[in-house]
Amino acid sequence: MLNPFLAHAWATSPERIAIAAALTLGFAALARALHGVNRSGTVAGGLSCFLLFAGAGPAAFAALALLFAMTWASTRLGYRRKQSLGLAERREGRSAWQVLANLAAAALSSVVFSATGNRAWLVATVAALAEAATDTVASEIGQSAAHTRGSSRVGNESRQAPTAASPGREASQAWQPASGLQRWRRWAG
Repeated sequence: MLNPFLAHAWATSPERIAIAAALTLGFAALARALHGVNRSGTVAGGLSCFLLFAGAGPAAFAALALLFAMTWASTRLGYRRKQSLGLAERREGRSAWQVLANLAAAALSSVVFSATGNRAWLVATVAALAEAATDTVASEIGQSAAHTRGSSRVGNESRQAPTAASPGREASQAWQPASGLQRWRRWAG
């Protein structure tokens, strides 16, 4: 064990740290090559990925890879339509602030689990990743589909819904893992 402070981390040996680092570098390079992130997003995503992998292990990395695949695909869905409406994501990908808005809570929860061994922090890690996925996918699909009918609405209410997310809005939601569920309940209820 390298550091007794992180006694519960998955990567407690030099070999495991090397595995986490190698997969993190490869994943960050792939995300950059696919234009999922820009340069700063690559660094922020790489750091978040390493903290998740080293702290919570391969399952956390798999969840992150799935999150990336879902958000990347949903961002590309209806891209030309979103571009014509001025709603499209920048071509070079998400910035560091956008990446951190989606991954900071999960990465920090993984670090706290590593330090304490309290499995509730693993649940928080998964919840934060799930919220990031549902928020981004719903926003991207909503932007693509809502404008086919002329406007976007919140549930069956008559008020207009915001059509584009700002990094500040994403950052505030990153610290509320249940916000996606809360929005769904309001919509469905």
